[in-house]
Amino acid sequence: MTAFIRKNLSRAAIALAPVLLLTPTILRAQTSTGSVTGRVYDFASGRPVAAAEVFVTDAEIGALTQQNGAYVLDGVSAGPRTISVRRIGYEEVAEVVTVPADGTASLDFRLREEALRLDELVVTGLPRGTARRAVGNAVTTVHVGDIVQDVAITTFQDVLSARVPGLRYTRLSGNLGTGSPLSLRGVGSFDLARTQPLIYVDGIRVNADVAAGPPVGYGRSVNVLDDFGPEEIERVEIIHGAAAGTLYGSDAASGIIQIITRRGQQGPPEFTASIRQGVNFLSNPAGRLGTQWTCPTDPSPGPTECQGEGDLLRYNMYEEANAYIRGGYFPWPTPELFRDGPSQAFGLQVQGGTPSARYFLSAGYEDEQGMVWYNTDETFRLRANVGVTLSERFSLDLSTGYVDGSTRFMSPAPGNGGVWQDLVWSNGYYLNGVTGFGTLGNCVGALCAPYPRLGGFQEHLPADVAAVESTRDYTRFTGSAALAFASSAFQFGDVVGTMRSRAVLGLDKSWDVNRNLFPLDDGLVPESIISYCAPIGCAPTQWGPAYVEGGTGVLNYERPLVTSTTLDWGITADLLVGESLGLATSAGAQYYALERDFFANWGQGFTSPSSRTINQIAQSAVNTVYTLVEAKSIGLYVQEEISF
Repeated sequence: MTAFIRKNLSRAAIALAPVLLLTPTILRAQTSTGSVTGRVYDFASGRPVAAAEVFVTDAEIGALTQQNGAYVLDGVSAGPRTISVRRIGYEEVAEVVTVPADGTASLDFRLREEALRLDELVVTGLPRGTARRAVGNAVTTVHVGDIVQDVAITTFQDVLSARVPGLRYTRLSGNLGTGSPLSLRGVGSFDLARTQPLIYVDGIRVNADVAAGPPVGYGRSVNVLDDFGPEEIERVEIIHGAAAGTLYGSDAASGIIQIITRRGQQGPPEFTASIRQGVNFLSNPAGRLGTQWTCPTDPSPGPTECQGEGDLLRYNMYEEANAYIRGGYFPWPTPELFRDGPSQAFGLQVQGGTPSARYFLSAGYEDEQGMVWYNTDETFRLRANVGVTLSERFSLDLSTGYVDGSTRFMSPAPGNGGVWQDLVWSNGYYLNGVTGFGTLGNCVGALCAPYPRLGGFQEHLPADVAAVESTRDYTRFTGSAALAFASSAFQFGDVVGTMRSRAVLGLDKSWDVNRNLFPLDDGLVPESIISYCAPIGCAPTQWGPAYVEGGTGVLNYERPLVTSTTLDWGITADLLVGESLGLATSAGAQYYALERDFFANWGQGFTSPSSRTINQIAQSAVNTVYTLVEAKSIGLYVQEEISF
């Protein structure tokens, strides 16, 4: 654990150093400016309203209220200015105040509650932030920050579970590190593969592979969406269907999921520390398996010599497995086959800032252990978000996230089930308590030598499954820079308007290493079997591999690299014609580039049971695969909104 954290702290410090060094170097011009200060109260109760957004309507200057409802806006141009305040659950309010040069104006607000949140800002699928009441399509918002304060959330998919209408996925929660595909619109009738929504983080498109990781069980089961930690997220916005196609093109036909990470707020440093403890377990495994039956005189699946219920013997393979563990039949480090795997997470966050620079920094470590001892998932995350007000007209937001982790999966063999499948499909005839090891009918060979190889399990002992290693080591960096501009108000006759522009540049890059390892079986009978069979002399003289790959030793090594680059620019002119007609004309361009670099080696023929790397296999027995796929797209859009 300590070495894991030390390694990632050094990597993350290098990646995040430019962002952290930028914060204290920001200077602002102070010519002909003043300040606005005041408090925000609830209209009905008179209590202070915290976390309300107070901002200058035609400038990139704003702040969040403190716990006592107080706010301060510095660097506001002198003269009459419109100050607005909004908070989720309240109506938006705007007031005009005259700001003195080198002085301070006082302005208090009283907000009325609004239960439907119609003034909540939406940014997904729109060229600029727009009040929910002005959006012509359904947008679902999940306030993650509120959820994680009340509920223990371990993965991002758990955040969305039962909180997004129409969202469907099958959570494979028994196998740590796995996920499942998401669907917002159901299965397409023309293209079954194009049902996955696009994923955006702070305005940039990111890798949303739903079949990552090594092949385990019956496919690749990692959804890289779970790389993002819920504790770093402020909210998630979801657009169902093709409503976002205007901005995102035909790729958005299955919907958009936009992740907005947390931002700092003006005020002194505010520290938050969190600790989560729990267990991962399978409740009542014996009861879930149920009563199983076997014919004690015939191992065939049917028809058998047992013709009536009275001829059969009942058993429960999970209880039999625990009896084997207690007797030392196969090596197992826990008292029972399944355990209560410890789950723990530690987090530290700090946020704060000045009127010109705000920051949010977080670090988190998670250590998950599954219901079988070898299923583990260890993750380390860092995030640094900085918002800078460069001037009254320009602002810059930097967002950086880093994740590094390692997973070992529970069902490790491609094309095979795991421990649970060997319990379900067991054959009770071969149990030592039914047909004793070494007796006629539970042996192998011409002379019927004793052969307790499987002990009633279907194809593998649990120790055979645990000897196979399927792992994913992953590193990911996601970063973006957003530069925003807001003009001052201008007027032409009866037309009053403002202009806003925003450019976003971002990079999402992931480095994975996937492994499937079948060690070479040396053919030696384990000491546990020899000891178990010593009283009755049932230990075999030979021992074959449970997996055919174990006869030679096999390694599958993969190194997928995925790079996504996003460049997005948009400009909006807001015009008020007379007193009743509003126009919002938007135009923009988007560029997206995706590169998938895949390298893999598959080889067989280890020289010894301790061999673990591809260079311990003869070069002639190694197959190498390399692919490079590049996809680039550019799009332009024009959008007109009319209100009256």
